Amino acid sequence: MEKLKELLKKPVYKSIKVWHITLVIFALAAGTGDSSSESNLNTQTNQPTLKETTSYMKKHAEGSGFELMDSKEISFDNVNLYVFLTKKLHSSGMMYCVTTVAKTKVNSQEEFKNAIINADCGRSEKVAQWQDLVGI
Repeated sequence: MEKLKELLKKPVYKSIKVWHITLVIFALAAGTGDSSSESNLNTQTNQPTLKETTSYMKKHAEGSGFELMDSKEISFDNVNLYVFLTKKLHSSGMMYCVTTVAKTKVNSQEEFKNAIINADCGRSEKVAQWQDLVGI
């Protein structure tokens, strides 16, 4: 939690976005469950690999005209999430998105869309945000 507080103090995070709040709420809610439900969430059958999730994200990004640049797994208070950085050349310049995805087993592209927690898009500040986020 201290890392999250430090991250939010950085200048790029002074204007808090919806995905920041969603990520914090998700991390706090998952951290309050009992240990038996947490151990069930960590079983191999419910936990996709980064490679599997990246495959779904690549298809999702391409369907929206974006290109997948990078993917990482991050953890907040024992809650594992996948984050993705995508880019798209827009008429007004390059656009970047940082997408947060729940680490949940999915069996279709539609299920993957439901696992997306949030996508925060913007210009080059999103690349700086990405670099700060994956450094956690």
